Amino acid sequence: MVKKKRVSRKPAIAATEVIGTDQDLPSIQEEVAEPEAIEEFHDTIENMITEIGTEVVESEVDRGSPKPGNWADEVEQADFQADARDLWSKFKTNQVPSPSTKISFIEPVKVGDQFVAKLDLEEIAVEASYWKNAIVCFVLGVNPPFKVFEGFIKRIWGNLGIEKVVRMQSGGTLVNFRDEATRDLILEAGVIHFDKKNQWC
Repeated sequence: MVKKKRVSRKPAIAATEVIGTDQDLPSIQEEVAEPEAIEEFHDTIENMITEIGTEVVESEVDRGSPKPGNWADEVEQADFQADARDLWSKFKTNQVPSPSTKISFIEPVKVGDQFVAKLDLEEIAVEASYWKNAIVCFVLGVNPPFKVFEGFIKRIWGNLGIEKVVRMQSGGTLVNFRDEATRDLILEAGVIHFDKKNQWC
């Protein structure tokens, strides 16, 4: 085994010699100017007047700052109706048109002392026929892509006659069947787990 050679180092000598400084060069450390002592008062003027016993002329008192008042008085003075009108007048300016924004207001009919909404039966019949063969599906815990979920639905219910599969804005999927009997058959089968995975596994 080869022994390592010991290398000794010479101790460094600290330089204590001060080289003469040139007076023309600015000093790195400038003198720090101490700030003047400023009196700070934490009492109000009224408290100081009572303690000192001197009178203060009105011009000397700063009246520019608002007096702290009762917030209930400020709320009573506020005109909330005008603020609300102003807010709602700007509501439709940046709104994107959609079917729900095209709904028109129909004045309710007053029967006796109660207001009753007037319904269009033809419109209700059209909407009811659209929903009578449909099932709304939700996947709990995950949010699969639409194509994946559509493939899953067509794989398990494709032979039963699916008319259309649509992803809704709320995150659910609407599956429309040919008839009510098929829809009822699927509802009686119960809950189907996505890819045979339970929600809590």
